[in-house]
Amino acid sequence: MADLATISERDEDRVESILAKLAEEGAYPYDDESRKWMVVMLEQELASLPADPLYALLHLTDFWSEFGFPADSPHEVQGKGNNMTPTEYYTQETYDRLLGQHKSWLEREKARLSVRPEKASDP
Repeated sequence: MADLATISERDEDRVESILAKLAEEGAYPYDDESRKWMVVMLEQELASLPADPLYALLHLTDFWSEFGFPADSPHEVQGKGNNMTPTEYYTQETYDRLLGQHKSWLEREKARLSVRPEKASDP
């Protein structure tokens, strides 16, 4: 696990290898291990977002594109599934709303992932 905390998000092959190994060793499915990595990376991303809403929203879109825009992503992309114009989307108001959605998503995801599945006991 320490290996995972110290590698760069750009080293995808190594991340994939470590996540697969963690999933094999524990009771967690691979998807949960990937989601844990996504949580760690999103926390880092939120902590380093630019102050300008335009650039911050672009960073968030880039972040989620790296993860293939999961169906439950808290992010909204301008013009994708909405009619927002760039002028409407790239505002402080939109950024604040999406930042709140991201923080709520992180809390839910952390709570969900911290629950270790119970192993079925033999009767």
